[in-house]
Amino acid sequence: MEPEKYQLLILRSHGGKPIMKISPMWIKLLGISFVVLLIAVIAGGIHLAQINRTNTELIRRISAYSGENKQLSINIAQKEQEIISLKNKLSPTIVHQADKVPGLAPEPELLPPIAEIDNIVLKNQELYFRIQNIKKESNIIVKGQCYVVFKMGDILECLPETELIRGIPQYNGKGIEFSIRNYRPVKINAPQGIADWESATFYIFDDKKKLRLATPVKKEKIKNIS
Repeated sequence: MEPEKYQLLILRSHGGKPIMKISPMWIKLLGISFVVLLIAVIAGGIHLAQINRTNTELIRRISAYSGENKQLSINIAQKEQEIISLKNKLSPTIVHQADKVPGLAPEPELLPPIAEIDNIVLKNQELYFRIQNIKKESNIIVKGQCYVVFKMGDILECLPETELIRGIPQYNGKGIEFSIRNYRPVKINAPQGIADWESATFYIFDDKKKLRLATPVKKEKIKNIS
């Protein structure tokens, strides 16, 4: 008598006879497939857990780096303010003191100054200077316009051009504009008509057209680097 070839019955009919039978080989294959699938599911779960941990760590590091960068930016800003403050303390106020120029003009009516002129340098026929905010320590921005009146004997010439009354420039809105928290460097060409000018007077008006500074400087006292 032959041994039974099928050992697992899938379904039996009403008569008790099997409709389908599975051989031992298929049982083994199904078992192996189930084990492989189970291993794949477990491995996938472990991999997803690792990805989750990695993402969490990356988010933590990015947050930490963002915090460090923000603090670094704050530190840099503070250091810059310290440098500016130190520079302002060490820098001179008015390099060329305002000497009176005889016969230049009647003494104009002045309001308290908002800015001053310093670092005046002459190179060939180019005049360099700075309009310096004297309220910089209070972090106030000052605005206005500057005019320079050159004098040679009785001849006066203003740059930028504007009407002169008794030698004093009249505000016309076309001066050297400034809106400064610290300073503004300026370069102008000395007038060609009076190349041998003797002195230059710097006038500063505020943004309300009020005269705030009148500083005459003799040419001989200006540093010449030509």
